Amino acid sequence: MVYSFENASFRDKETGLYSEAYFMEVFYREWHRMIRENHALSILVVHPNLDMMNPTGKQKFLQLAHLIDASTKRTTDLVSRFHNNEFIVGLFDLSCEGTTTIINRILSAISEQNEQQQVTNCSAFIGGLNVHPTRDLDICKVLEQVESLTTFNARQSQAENAFELQTLN
Repeated sequence: MVYSFENASFRDKETGLYSEAYFMEVFYREWHRMIRENHALSILVVHPNLDMMNPTGKQKFLQLAHLIDASTKRTTDLVSRFHNNEFIVGLFDLSCEGTTTIINRILSAISEQNEQQQVTNCSAFIGGLNVHPTRDLDICKVLEQVESLTTFNARQSQAENAFELQTLN
């Protein structure tokens, strides 16, 4: 997978979230700030269990975009559409405990939405990585590692609305 840091568009037209290109640009800048300040950051990839070809699935995807965005309350948190059918979240200057709090907030919001609506339920699997950036770490490899946490096999081994959070020192 090749990641581009060129900003083609600021916002995703369908979800209203930041575009993937904008996310990568800001993430790259924040990565270097975390190196200077010797702080940790977390990256989340949210993989919804939805059929995007189905209109109901598409509607749930857009609802999920808003739930994730509302669940990240700090102005420095960055939420973006990722690879067309996922979301990526950048949480800067945050510990594993803080990251777990945000993940649980997202999963609780999904559960609450499912309870309130009498239509097709939505579920998601979240892969997360908390890392202290260094000059020796390759940003692209770190992104590939967090993305690998949401592969089909990883999701199949977990329950619906679950997560896996790892730490990279």
